[in-house]
Amino acid sequence: NWTDSYGRDIAVVEITTRTLLGMFLLKPTPQNRSLIVGVMAHVQERLKFDIYGYAWLSNHGSYLVGVTGPKHQSAIMREIHGQLARELGRPECSDWDGGFWGRRGRPILIADAVDQIERLTYCLANSTKEHLVTRPERWPGAHAAKALCGSMTDRGLWINRTKLDALKRRAGSDETRCLRDCTEHVTLRLSKLPCLSHLTDVEYQTQMKAICKDISDEAAHDRRQNGLSVLGVKRLLRYSPQHVPKRMDKTPAPKVHSCCPEFRAQFKAAYRDFVDGYREALQALNRGLLTPLFPQGGLPPGYSFEVG
Repeated sequence: NWTDSYGRDIAVVEITTRTLLGMFLLKPTPQNRSLIVGVMAHVQERLKFDIYGYAWLSNHGSYLVGVTGPKHQSAIMREIHGQLARELGRPECSDWDGGFWGRRGRPILIADAVDQIERLTYCLANSTKEHLVTRPERWPGAHAAKALCGSMTDRGLWINRTKLDALKRRAGSDETRCLRDCTEHVTLRLSKLPCLSHLTDVEYQTQMKAICKDISDEAAHDRRQNGLSVLGVKRLLRYSPQHVPKRMDKTPAPKVHSCCPEFRAQFKAAYRDFVDGYREALQALNRGLLTPLFPQGGLPPGYSFEVG
């Protein structure tokens, strides 16, 4: 069993999401980076959970978190993805008024200690393994590499839209001043992976630097072997937020990350049983049964997680 910085029993999950049609709606501009980090920091403060790593590229993102259960996980995903869609879909960011995400976020359980390190490494490799930059720390978007190799914190902007709308309705309100009054700097706090929580701060920082160096060295070796070059940030930022790439990776996401074949098989079998039970309960609900028996961890349609 793993525990988080609050002393609670948790599961470690990797959550991934992708924009509609793979458009570059998450383009790594300074403004987008600040807003993404700000949204994650705001949701972290409200829902109280540990973040171990994150990487947001132009059209997809992934982050590793500790969750206390399905309700907690559902609330984290809903809040982060919903608020990002509202913020980054605004005219000043992408001027896109259609759907933002191409699919629902995918949570993937990370079962073992070895897999925690492997998945964090994979997360940090985003941007470098695609040869967009030479090192993880050089990605200009929201990325955990710098924080993990340094202070374990990141800074972003949070805009209180409820307060902003109220101020705008006042007669003679200046929009620029209203926006300034409703914007605050917030801090996103990273935690050590549960499997490495025994390390001192310096030891953990050293290991994160070693991981980032290995990622950079492997990408450089790949470029030498295959005659590839780095795209670079300047070229990347020339793309429109509504740019649609010609090709996208459509590899199906696994249900669980585990180095143990037996555990993976058991998990998949249990998941199939869970899905069957959930469908039966949903059918009963549709037939008018007021209290259908959903399987443990199955949230009824329309469920809302209450903070506190």
